[in-house]
Amino acid sequence: MSANARPLAQDITIPISLKSQSKEQEVSPISLPEQILLENASPGSPSIDPVLNSPSGQLSYEIPSEMGLLSWEQIDADFSHFQPGLAADFLGSLGPREDTRSHQGELSEVLLDNDDVNSTPQFVGTTGEFSPCLFGHYLRDASNRLRFKKLTLQSVHLGRLPAHFMLTSQSLYAQSREEAGLAPKIDEEKSREELESIVPIDIGIRLIRLYERFIAPQYPVFSIHSRPSPTSSPTYLLAAIYAIAQPFMQFDDVLTLDLAYDPLPYSALLQISLKALAFEIYGPTLPVVQAFVLLLAHPTTHHLISDSSFKWTLLGMVISAAHALGFHMDPAEWSIPRWQVAQRRRIAFMIFMIDTWMASSLGRPPMLSEENWLVTALSVEDEYGAGLEEADWRGFLYHAELTSILREVLSELQYVSTCYS
Repeated sequence: MSANARPLAQDITIPISLKSQSKEQEVSPISLPEQILLENASPGSPSIDPVLNSPSGQLSYEIPSEMGLLSWEQIDADFSHFQPGLAADFLGSLGPREDTRSHQGELSEVLLDNDDVNSTPQFVGTTGEFSPCLFGHYLRDASNRLRFKKLTLQSVHLGRLPAHFMLTSQSLYAQSREEAGLAPKIDEEKSREELESIVPIDIGIRLIRLYERFIAPQYPVFSIHSRPSPTSSPTYLLAAIYAIAQPFMQFDDVLTLDLAYDPLPYSALLQISLKALAFEIYGPTLPVVQAFVLLLAHPTTHHLISDSSFKWTLLGMVISAAHALGFHMDPAEWSIPRWQVAQRRRIAFMIFMIDTWMASSLGRPPMLSEENWLVTALSVEDEYGAGLEEADWRGFLYHAELTSILREVLSELQYVSTCYS
């Protein structure tokens, strides 16, 4: 075998007997109707007329001696004419068991960012170890999924750019966490008991209401379809919500009386959140990104010293998690519910907004650029599912316009600095 030869899988048998490059070659018959053969034959494919007249029922064709074996370019060209229905019949057990032909043309919505924190949807990039363009040709079931051994490919592709996610179990990151000195599995029950000892459930409900009243108009990271709950939301997310809502306790009659002389310890809430986020960053989910955004939005508690290094580190972590979850892409053409599209666009823009304003206040270049972060502006439709008042959303859009102006100013300053350096 030559160095450029491509080995075939051991468990796949291709019944082709090559007699010579200048003589007739025979391929074992494919049990397909004649109509399917006629409809799916590409212009460059071998003629199928002999199979209709051959007494043996075998597909025979001529390969000129100067042509040799088919090139990979011609295989790719022929593959583009290969319809999913024909592929399912030809590949047989190589594809998924479900019959995908009955779902052609149906664009079923996928609940991508669900409440399952036991798996993480890792975005499949164009230059990673998996090819998203190749995944577009794989046979998937009615939910646009292709299941591997311990991985599941979830396709949300509708537009021109391929969009696929690898749904990965959190247990697969145990080794990486152990190498970093972390426990292979976090004790969620113990963490929740620790949080509820500081913030009981009834107080947590009131703090969430304060968040929705005062914080959500500026940072609408949640949707009415997935509201935070003191009993079901992750502890690190609840701790971030409680911490950012704590300064507004005076606007709640019960909290004003109960916590007047015993305020909530912000440092304890921050430690609960950061300790869990250091574990979750290996397999980030949507609540991880939401918690990081709220921690960045919390004003500094030290007015005489700068915590810019700490906040800048948090910004880098949320950008890393957001890239893993595909927030750098525009989900407007994905096959996910409309409220998830709007929520993803809002969160993506808020990360871009935080990056812009922090870079300006700290005198640093932004981490993100408009070339590799696609959601840099919002529209009226992005309010869908946020549950905000019209005036609040209009104010948020005004702030978005100011962010765009500031980003242009920072770009001009960086250009001037480059010219004079």
